[in-house]
Amino acid sequence: AAADLTREARYDPAPSEGTNLELVVPLGEVEAAGVRVGTVRMRVLERGVGETRSCGTGTCAAALAVRAWAGASAPDVWRVLVPGGEVTVRVTGERVALTGPAE
Repeated sequence: AAADLTREARYDPAPSEGTNLELVVPLGEVEAAGVRVGTVRMRVLERGVGETRSCGTGTCAAALAVRAWAGASAPDVWRVLVPGGEVTVRVTGERVALTGPAE
């Protein structure tokens, strides 16, 4: 079932400054041009705003979280599918780069 993000989420304990909520579903990995690429689908509920079509920080965090969860053999490149489109997150050492359209 789809998550209903039309209502405000409740947190326990509630952060004093509010918080964003990212809902993430891992969709697997593929090989593309010799590079392993992971894919996740994400929706975001931004504090004080409601559901938005994307979130740059959230897409990076989602890719890093799934990468950590997947373990040492996880891909360094991730496609993140959001209601606003698709972005790519690349991890190189301790750097994270986000590419894709921004509006």
